[in-house]
Amino acid sequence: MVMRIAQDPYRQGQLDGLCGLYSAVNALALLTARGKPLSLKRCQQLFACGLRFVEAYDALGEVVRHGIKPQLWFETIRAMAADVERRQLLTLDLRRPFVRHPEVGWTQLRQAIETAVDGDAVALVQLLGALNHYSVISSHTARRFVLHDSTGLRWLDKATCGTSAMSCRHRIVAASIVTMRVMA
Repeated sequence: MVMRIAQDPYRQGQLDGLCGLYSAVNALALLTARGKPLSLKRCQQLFACGLRFVEAYDALGEVVRHGIKPQLWFETIRAMAADVERRQLLTLDLRRPFVRHPEVGWTQLRQAIETAVDGDAVALVQLLGALNHYSVISSHTARRFVLHDSTGLRWLDKATCGTSAMSCRHRIVAASIVTMRVMA
C-alpha cells in the first residue's frame, strides 16, 4: 500500500466565509461563561439563529463562499445577542465606537480595544491584510491582543497591527469594531 502525503486538513474559514457567525457565537459564549454559560446545543441553536438572520437579508450561498459584509455582520450580531438576552435573561451592551469615525488613528483604535477588554468586554473585529477574517479579542498584554478565535489563532502581535489605512500585516477595520459586555 502506498501512503499518500496529504496536505493539512481544512479548517473553519478555509472553504467558507462563516467566521463572522463563529465570532458572534464565540463572543457570546465567552461573555456568558461566568454566569449563565451556553451549552453546545445552545451554541448550535445560536449559530442556526445567525444563519436564518443572514439568509433573510442576503444570499446565504454568497455569504458562505465570500463572507459576510460588515453591516450585515453587525446586524446579525445584534440579532444573536437579542436571542441570548431573551433566553438567558441578561442584558448585553453592544457598541460600535468608530462606526461614524472610520478614519481613527492606530493609537486611538488600540486604546479603545484595550479599554473595552479591560472593562470586561470583548471586541469583535474585522481583520484585513494577512487575514480576511472576523475574530474576537478577549484580552491583551503589553505586546499582544489575545484572541478567542474560530480558526485556532491565539494572538496578534500589536506591532504587526494597524488600521485599514495602514500598510501592515494585520489591519483592523475601525468602523467594523463591535464591543460587547454583559451589563451588571
